[in-house]
Amino acid sequence: PTEIYTLSLHAALPIWWSDRMRVTLVGFGPGLDLVAPDRVLLADTLEEALPELERRGAELEGQLSAWGLDSVLTGRSVMHNADAWAPHYLIMAVPPTQEQAERLLAVARTRHRTALGLVVAGDVAGASWTWDVTAEGRLQAGVLGFEVAAQLLPPAQYAAVVSLFRSSGGDAPLTPPSVGEAPAAHLRPGA
Repeated sequence: PTEIYTLSLHAALPIWWSDRMRVTLVGFGPGLDLVAPDRVLLADTLEEALPELERRGAELEGQLSAWGLDSVLTGRSVMHNADAWAPHYLIMAVPPTQEQAERLLAVARTRHRTALGLVVAGDVAGASWTWDVTAEGRLQAGVLGFEVAAQLLPPAQYAAVVSLFRSSGGDAPLTPPSVGEAPAAHLRPGA
């Protein structure tokens, strides 16, 4: 089945990049859709996003059943239609209501492993994994056995990232810096 991950968020900015991946962000600030306008959707509430997730989940489940496949991974390996198997992630910065959590669990609990991922803030009964971001900025993923520094983005830096993509029209190429362009302090191991 699709997995639901819960995440206790204090202030985080996720930016995911993949050729066909779609990401729906709920409860984040404005402008993140500029990162990839054709693949990132901003929703103010989960109610706006749920119908599309439910439709996509049912569509994937139907395709897998009709074609006799057990998972999206199998579909990708035997059928070369990448768009049919493109992942769609929901990333929520606000906890769902009990009713919304039940609807998310219904999307996640299918007979097949679909191409949907749900990262939800707050405690959701039935979630596969729970990750916590502490007030000190540490991400604790106990089920995976690690604790790392969470990537937090203060409001001024968030605005700067949005501004960067706004001025590029959302199609700025992401290229590595030229030799000598990165500050020497950033090139030290462990920096």
